[in-house]
Amino acid sequence: MEAAARHLTPVTLELGGKNPCIVDADVDLDVAARRIAWGKFFNAGQSCVAVDYLLVDRAVKGALLDRIAAAVRSFYGEDPRTSPDFGRIIDEGHFDRILRRLQPGHGYHAYTPRAGIVPPDLEGARLTVRGPRTGLLLAGAVTIALGLVIGCATRRPPPPPVPPGVFMRPGDVIPRIGTKVEGVASWYGPGFHGKRTSNGEVYDMNGITAAHSHWVFGTRARVTFLATGKSVVVRVNDRSPNHKGRVIDLSKGAAKAIGLIGPGTGRVRVEVVDLPAGL
Repeated sequence: MEAAARHLTPVTLELGGKNPCIVDADVDLDVAARRIAWGKFFNAGQSCVAVDYLLVDRAVKGALLDRIAAAVRSFYGEDPRTSPDFGRIIDEGHFDRILRRLQPGHGYHAYTPRAGIVPPDLEGARLTVRGPRTGLLLAGAVTIALGLVIGCATRRPPPPPVPPGVFMRPGDVIPRIGTKVEGVASWYGPGFHGKRTSNGEVYDMNGITAAHSHWVFGTRARVTFLATGKSVVVRVNDRSPNHKGRVIDLSKGAAKAIGLIGPGTGRVRVEVVDLPAGL
């Protein structure tokens, strides 16, 4: 959207969400099962109208599950992996993401419908999950089902406004005071001295500051170099590349204070000790 806005380029946004399907005891189960299976497995479940969870009358639960399984077999055969019509996830990264959602407590296998009660407060109920997985809730009446649907669709209150003087960008995170992380720290200096940091300051390599990938500017954190036990409290005023295992990049002054200049990198413990005024 940002790139398109620069040139007033029209864009189309697909807004997915939570899509329940209510199955009452009086419906045609064969038709319902085929429609549910088709909608969920079409394009590997990656459609904004794919069924996300079912609200089923207890009296027809078993019969419906049997018919959904039969519908899937009729669409894709006994082994969907060999079916040319069974949609595939586009790459390994998205496949692994969906696979993590299929761990115990998060959902069910793509082409093996199973019965179970999926609590509405699961993390998945707060995310738009794209992929062939469907939860099953058992409802005794349509009224109860509609109550659950309305509850899941209730609009959340907007986040509190950012206080004046606090500079935040999309993707910035306000950490909790006391948050602790361990990982590798590095330092940067001469090549950046005198240039602008990500928050607009002039970088002073001899100051006691740091770059972090996403903590809000002005966050103060105690950095302890595990090899020496020395600590320094730094203020986040810059952004650092999101290298795997790298938790913070220190100014030369901060690195010198804890003995990190020589090694260049080392394992540290970082603890948030303060936030910008108003947060």
